[in-house]
Amino acid sequence: MSYRFEANESAAEAVERVALEQLDKALEHTKAKTKLDDAVHDVRVCFKKLRGLIRLVRDEPGDKQYQRENILYRDLNRDLSKVRDTAALTEILSCRQKRGFSANVSTRKKLTLSRADFTNTGRPGVLSKKLMS
Repeated sequence: MSYRFEANESAAEAVERVALEQLDKALEHTKAKTKLDDAVHDVRVCFKKLRGLIRLVRDEPGDKQYQRENILYRDLNRDLSKVRDTAALTEILSCRQKRGFSANVSTRKKLTLSRADFTNTGRPGVLSKKLMS
């Protein structure tokens, strides 16, 4: 994604607009009727773009605000990576089982419960609640 400035806006206004667009996209992905894994990926991409934008203008808002924003999106992405990792492990166990390898049922159950617990078993889920607060 390239960041575009509108002719009638200052650099500060453009940065704010682009940041809000990325946040809106992230929220849309949490509410979309797509697979959870796809939504997680798309939200993580939005947050990575936000972190990149924040890095570009880090001197303007000051170090404290930069650190606060950077840490917020970094931590949200870390939380989301847990969902992605759990989904990948569950998929690997399923593939192994289909190929005749024995899969530890309790491990698979724990992974499934862990994923459901993280996403709060429903959409929009934990992420939207964090973003909206």
